[in-house]
Amino acid sequence: AIDCASHFRFRVHPRQADYYRGDKHGFFIAAQVIIGMTGDIWCIDLALGHNNDKGIFKRTLIGDFLTEQNQKLLADRGYSHPRLV
Repeated sequence: AIDCASHFRFRVHPRQADYYRGDKHGFFIAAQVIIGMTGDIWCIDLALGHNNDKGIFKRTLIGDFLTEQNQKLLADRGYSHPRLV
């Protein structure tokens, strides 16, 4: 399974604008987590707060890995890829 969530942060310096999310009016850091069916954590990717599920998925190249390995993951509708259910 794969999912991404944004976590509130107090103002961050330098380049705090990279962490700002206009839709939530605050500073955030995003975490994308991939877990196995037994709950084991396979991968954690951190990103700047203005990223969403789709943006982090593209940046981490997980889609290419899934295609190469002929694997699928469970995901919510924030993601869009043929290897995601």
